[in-house]
Amino acid sequence: MNKLGGMVAVLGVSMVIWGDRAWGWGLLLGGGVLAGGAGGIGGLLIIAGLGTLARDDIRSGLVMILAGLSLLLAHLLVLWQRRWRRVPVGLLNKAPSRKTAAHAELSIAYVDAEGQRSWRRISVHSVTPLGARDMRLRAFCHHLGRERSFRLSRIEEMIDLETDQPVANPMGFLKARMAAGLTKEEAPASRPPEGSTLPVSLPGQMAGLADLLVSYAAPGESPSWRHISLLGAEPSGWRDLSLQAYCHDDGQVRTFSVARIKEMIDLETDAVIRNKFTFVRDRIPDISCGGHPGSEGATRADASPR
Repeated sequence: MNKLGGMVAVLGVSMVIWGDRAWGWGLLLGGGVLAGGAGGIGGLLIIAGLGTLARDDIRSGLVMILAGLSLLLAHLLVLWQRRWRRVPVGLLNKAPSRKTAAHAELSIAYVDAEGQRSWRRISVHSVTPLGARDMRLRAFCHHLGRERSFRLSRIEEMIDLETDQPVANPMGFLKARMAAGLTKEEAPASRPPEGSTLPVSLPGQMAGLADLLVSYAAPGESPSWRHISLLGAEPSGWRDLSLQAYCHDDGQVRTFSVARIKEMIDLETDAVIRNKFTFVRDRIPDISCGGHPGSEGATRADASPR
């Protein structure tokens, strides 16, 4: 029993170490099955350890309790990453795709929406101007293990990892990359599905909208997480909105019903959007007027309100 408890203890400690995001986060805990199994086995080991202590076998009981606690800690780390930080487990290990190759490797001191400052390593895929004094960087964040957007105005320090030198003028540095044609976002053009009345637009041409992570339930399918860039929207009846968005998972411009979106995360702030309709209308004020489903009088996203 001592050998078995010791082996389980070593396994639990190893899972905690590999769970650290600095070592890749999720090599052993990337799936919900392993996370749930770690929690269940950890609980059973603690119960068995308490029973062993009751039989006056203190050494074996402590070993089993220690092993159970280590597994439970690994389980809680996954829950914290998935629930409290609102990151879906399936996306923890999502690596940059080949079609979005990194054009700059940076280390940045970033201030999030809650005012917390932290250093992050990012691989920049594209840069989109946001007015005269700001930019939006689409980058793979090695700290979170997934792709997200960053506002240049929230970056307090920047280091170019290719030269290990601080970047004194981040906007000038990124503009130089843009001028060289290295940061131009080239999403494949495609036609929207039948029923979509909005013109096709690319994410880089509609910079002021939103970069979102949505849990979407298509008709006859279970909800799945999708990374989308909002391009436009129009009313679909009195209680729904039809979103036109570029889906990064399949490289297509598609339409999404807001009513079928179970969860929505703003990748610019990592915040969960509670009121999806209000969030979309704030981004596109011209869709405030409604229309009946399928009617020709429905207001277009690029039309003026009546």
